[in-house]
Amino acid sequence: MISIRDLINFCPKKYGEEAALMSVDLTLTTIYDQWFRVYISPPGGAWQELFIEYNNKAHKYYIGKEIERVDLVLQKSDFRHIMFLIGEAKDDYKKVLSDREKIKKCMLDMLSFIANVEIDGEKPFKSGSFKPIFAFISGIDANSYGQFAKDVLNSEDELVKKTINKLEPSDTNRIVIISFIDKMKTKFILNFSEKFDKSLKIYFEGIFSR
Repeated sequence: MISIRDLINFCPKKYGEEAALMSVDLTLTTIYDQWFRVYISPPGGAWQELFIEYNNKAHKYYIGKEIERVDLVLQKSDFRHIMFLIGEAKDDYKKVLSDREKIKKCMLDMLSFIANVEIDGEKPFKSGSFKPIFAFISGIDANSYGQFAKDVLNSEDELVKKTINKLEPSDTNRIVIISFIDKMKTKFILNFSEKFDKSLKIYFEGIFSR
């Protein structure tokens, strides 16, 4: 398990995929809410275990090589439904588009793994009673662009707006999170798929705008 000391010592040379991944994870699990961290692929390594919360207990599972792993899985059980956020991070959104088929397979593999998890002889997530959210995370090293940073971010945002509804799987809630540093503060630009749950949209906008 990645420790707080590891996170403190993590100081990237540039703001990109790994920093964006950590900023989204910490925003939801520690800073502004208490999502349960199921799995994260931390800087410099990868886990082979994940933990799923059910009936106020954490259950540990091993991820075999046959499972295509994603970068981040978070769980929240105190909403209207049990939610799983399944996320993949890249240095920029163009890499999300170029790797979209691989990312889709990784996300669906993880979704299938969760649906087939057994707890006390049952598969509590098999019935589709939980709400999957697919998150595509883009880390932009905005400060390196100097006076052109705003133009770069606007260009990234426009590309997301033009393509987000074409990202698969198309029948799910999809969110694209652009993460960047503005001076010394981490900021986010959010875009949601067309039929994204309205109450969840308000929730995420409130969390990431703080």
